[in-house]
Amino acid sequence: MSPAGYVGMAILLLGTSCHEASKTSGQKSLPAVNVRVFDVSPGESLHLSRVSGVVEGERDARINSRVQGRVETVRVRTGQMVHKGDLLMKLSGRAAYDRLEASRARYENAHGRFQRMDALYQKKEASRQEWDAAKAEDLMSLADYSAARNEVSLTSITAPFSGRVALKNVRVGDVVSPGLLLAEVLREGDLRVSANIPEYLANEISPGMKLSFRVRKNGVETDLPAKVRSISPRSDPATHTVFVKASLGRVPGLRPGSYGALLLPSGKETSPLVPRSAVIDRDGLREVFVVRNGVAGLRFVRIGHLKKSSASGAPLVEVLSGLNSGEKVVVSHDGELFNQTPVHVLGED
Repeated sequence: MSPAGYVGMAILLLGTSCHEASKTSGQKSLPAVNVRVFDVSPGESLHLSRVSGVVEGERDARINSRVQGRVETVRVRTGQMVHKGDLLMKLSGRAAYDRLEASRARYENAHGRFQRMDALYQKKEASRQEWDAAKAEDLMSLADYSAARNEVSLTSITAPFSGRVALKNVRVGDVVSPGLLLAEVLREGDLRVSANIPEYLANEISPGMKLSFRVRKNGVETDLPAKVRSISPRSDPATHTVFVKASLGRVPGLRPGSYGALLLPSGKETSPLVPRSAVIDRDGLREVFVVRNGVAGLRFVRIGHLKKSSASGAPLVEVLSGLNSGEKVVVSHDGELFNQTPVHVLGED
């Protein structure tokens, strides 16, 4: 090797040596942070299955047309508050009015004949058989007349109770037939959730049982208390599901029609438990500091539900992924912690 080559190699070795020395010096310059740790322990908990459910008002009304006709007037709009008995819309019901006029004429004629027959019968100038026939015709025509009046009254669509119009399904000029949905009215206040749950999960719940209903509010998943109100006694043979209702009570900001998930018990499982104080919430992500070989490293985790408190009284939370039993997580520290910060363990909680 030439003299120049020896000089170059010497410079390279010297630079490498300086770099390693600087790196070692930098690591030693970081002060160790005093921490207390928690030994991650396994815990048995209920496994919860998510079943989609829809939020409904405890009392709502789907108002369907019961006559054939054309929409003449609509006096409400979606979202409007109404009071019990308020007129929502009016249908023409031309056929219903025609039947009313015809039935009224028949009733007036039949009733007049009966009155004349009754007078003759009182004078012994008509037989009992003739009186009975006239009476039967009078009663039948009265029943037809009453039915026709009731049909005409069905052309005026009124609010069944005070609440808010959730849906207006027709416009002026639309032709409607019996059974067509005209409007929906919701009573503001208590809410409920309805869900079709698998048969095997229905066997794990009972009326009065407390569950959780998970919804997204303001971009964050929130668990709301729900109480099982009713369980259908039959199962749907096509879907093998059971219809369930659970009460939510008053929940500000939650609207009927919102979707969420009922959390239903479906057996037991074992998962690591850590103090809730050890979990760091950062921009929707959950992290913990795991101590290994005297260094605290950040670890992303996915957590579940809060469990009973530890011996020190701190609430524990189940870790669904990211940790294993036996690892040690930081629960408190004296100084600032960053990823890969040297630590000195003072003790375990």
